Amino acid sequence: MTKLSDAVTDCFSQIEDPHLRDHLIDFGVQSGPSIATQTLQGILGIDRTGQLGSNTLASLAIRDQRTINNRLVVERVKMIGRVVVTRPAQLGLLGGWLEHALTFIR
Repeated sequence: MTKLSDAVTDCFSQIEDPHLRDHLIDFGVQSGPSIATQTLQGILGIDRTGQLGSNTLASLAIRDQRTINNRLVVERVKMIGRVVVTRPAQLGLLGGWLEHALTFIR
């Protein structure tokens, strides 16, 4: 592992559901842990601090992890779409990015 992926793994180590944790780690490596956490917080309907703290973990603990994970996939795909719209030169990467993000659907 690289230093970045080690740091991201540590950031999300408190997520109990292994599939959601792996998804957040991957999202965090690709887009930064703050973006991944803010996206999760938006899904949970809490303040988007970008920090995975006790409020985020408590809110996550009372939710269906599969539903949260799949909503995270949807938000990630929408974000990829926004990247390609604002940076058309990235269009050639769209298929690979989408295919990768969609591997996390459960």
